[in-house]
Amino acid sequence: MFKKVVLIIVLWCANVPPLQAKAPMMKHYAINLPGYVVRFSLPSEIARKLGPREIEEQFTPDDVSFRKNGFRLVAGTSYDLRGPFWGGAYGSLEFHCMVQQKLPQFSGNVETVEGLESYVRQWNSTIEGRATGCVFSRVSLNGMAAVRREWNRFGDPKTREPDCLEIFSLPLNDELFLDVGFTIMAWEAGRGKEHKWKPKAEALRELIKSTILLETRAAPPH
Repeated sequence: MFKKVVLIIVLWCANVPPLQAKAPMMKHYAINLPGYVVRFSLPSEIARKLGPREIEEQFTPDDVSFRKNGFRLVAGTSYDLRGPFWGGAYGSLEFHCMVQQKLPQFSGNVETVEGLESYVRQWNSTIEGRATGCVFSRVSLNGMAAVRREWNRFGDPKTREPDCLEIFSLPLNDELFLDVGFTIMAWEAGRGKEHKWKPKAEALRELIKSTILLETRAAPPH
């Protein structure tokens, strides 16, 4: 009798489908840009920490601060990946969308991905601390032609708080382009413990990245 019960249990277990990982709940966003709308989604664990001003629904290049600064952060958030409550955060994942204005001192037609790559290379060379070591490539981001730049300091023993920066630049028009960026950074408590938190940060980055879409927007009727 005992052997029969064990056999039934084994057969039942063999026919039970494996547990499926529950897909994370996502919150969807859309930001209107000149001629375009950029769409993306954030996991609810990140979205619920957003403040009311961290996502702009409408961007206009006539904004005074944009004309003065040459850029505008239209979406930005940071999410901490925590260890034990007494040890603080191991690391963080930062995400941002930023509209950039072409600066006249750098050449390149930012309306094409070829010209945008030339421009971004020149412009990046003037950024303090990132003038060297940045890797550039032309890629497809969810079917959209983009210029990708990556700067990775993980594995550098001289770096106290290493980070990995990945930015995709997408043309908007002959004066503007959009940067969509991700930064994974290790804090002091997370050094040497990357295996405990960095895979989750990378998975969240790839999940958000897979939702990014830049669509043309119909001109308003006259």
